[in-house]
Amino acid sequence: MYYLSEEKVDWILEDLHNQGLTHQPLEGELLDHICCAVEEAMWDHDTPFEQAYQQTLIAFGEEGILKVQKATQQLAKRSPFTQRITRLSTLIAACLILFIGMVVQAQGRPDSHPLNQELPVVADFGNIMRPFTQQSRFHRGVDIRVPVGTQVFATARGTVTKASFDSKKGYYIIIKHDDTYSTIYTHLSKLLVKPGTKVKKRTPIALSGNTGRSTGAHLHYEVHKNGQVVDPKKYFGK
Repeated sequence: MYYLSEEKVDWILEDLHNQGLTHQPLEGELLDHICCAVEEAMWDHDTPFEQAYQQTLIAFGEEGILKVQKATQQLAKRSPFTQRITRLSTLIAACLILFIGMVVQAQGRPDSHPLNQELPVVADFGNIMRPFTQQSRFHRGVDIRVPVGTQVFATARGTVTKASFDSKKGYYIIIKHDDTYSTIYTHLSKLLVKPGTKVKKRTPIALSGNTGRSTGAHLHYEVHKNGQVVDPKKYFGK
């Protein structure tokens, strides 16, 4: 079987354009039909390319070409409507993508209470008096008074990046929720997760405690947004 080169296919396509058969939805079908017929003529009868092409157009017939031209013109008349539908579809798709993005972003927002209940906040976010030195300092989160052994929950879905112990924080956990938010839970008595654990909103992650540098049983809780600490109380129950 003989197969036309890309140059010959392009030559046929240009000639079809010159005849007004240029509307994209029909162009491919017409080109494929004519190329196949030309290839068969060249293979079966050893006909030169241009002669085979002219014979194919004659065989296709003036009536056939006129039908294609008429269909092309009718489709072209509908193209403004088609374009409007396309623009509307694009707008709907864009809105859907935006909506999905907002849903995903909302799922990463730490908008619940880490203890799943209202308990006394004994130290607010911001400047407070340091209990050990009686000097003012900036408090990076909130301290919530809670009995040792109370369940602590993830405030949004995410991945545990740290679950460890140090002398200041005691047992602590850091969760990365998305590219915007992360949260920190410290002075815990028991860790229920480990680094790499995937958590959902309100997944139990630890038991509260009094470990590390602490003056009494409480949970220290921080919210980080774009790398900066923010007031956690603004996110409780939202």
